[in-house]
Amino acid sequence: MIETRELTVRFGPVVAVDRVSLALPAGQVLGLVGESGSGKSTLARALVGLVPFAGRVLVRGEDWRSLPAARRRRVQMVFQDPFASLNPRMTVGAMIAEAARVRRGSSYVARLLDLVGLDAGHAARLPR
Repeated sequence: MIETRELTVRFGPVVAVDRVSLALPAGQVLGLVGESGSGKSTLARALVGLVPFAGRVLVRGEDWRSLPAARRRRVQMVFQDPFASLNPRMTVGAMIAEAARVRRGSSYVARLLDLVGLDAGHAARLPR
């Protein structure tokens, strides 16, 4: 389902990820293990298009860069630490609405909250 070929990420002169090639078939799980600073998160960010990269990323055999934006958005990253990845100044509802507006608009927020067992009143709360 997803494959990388010689994926490299640079931040100026620093090579954060160096020519990584891997293939992850549909339905399989891959765990990346390494020391802090070894490039695990940077590789994941490159796979979802959050950082520029050299090399190729293929999703179901198609080049990531040639996919329409709507198809690229279907590949998402789930961050390990919600306190480091959620904006502490945005309400829960505003964050969900920002993501949901791409699909169905802000009226979809209450339904999404309900699906995960949260009352619609949680939309006005901050993540903490």
